[in-house]
Amino acid sequence: MLIEGLKPGEQADITNEALKAAFIAKKDPDAALTFFLVKRAVNRDSKDLGVVNSEAGISLISDDRSDSTMAHEAGHFLGSLSESGKFSMRYGHQGKAVNLLMREGGAGIKIPFSIVTDFNKGHRS
Repeated sequence: MLIEGLKPGEQADITNEALKAAFIAKKDPDAALTFFLVKRAVNRDSKDLGVVNSEAGISLISDDRSDSTMAHEAGHFLGSLSESGKFSMRYGHQGKAVNLLMREGGAGIKIPFSIVTDFNKGHRS
């Protein structure tokens, strides 16, 4: 699908308001989060494998993503939601260990038990 204002092969900056509006207009209306595959995802000047705007419900995933990039960006999204499923805050990185899904500087595969409820707030005991 073509996104107005984005040329094929061009990097996509999630902070560009006009481009963000074009992605929002094309997102799945029945989904809380829609992933868009782009040549290069950018967050201002930072070139990343993936970026997310949790409040808007959009994520941009670069062509050179890793196996866990989409799960990592989904973690930012899920961690940003309140118990009622609405955006409440930006959810950042949760450590630096290489194997952690939500680590700073990349994405591993592990989710420590201590942060499981960050992604499923409606089921806290």
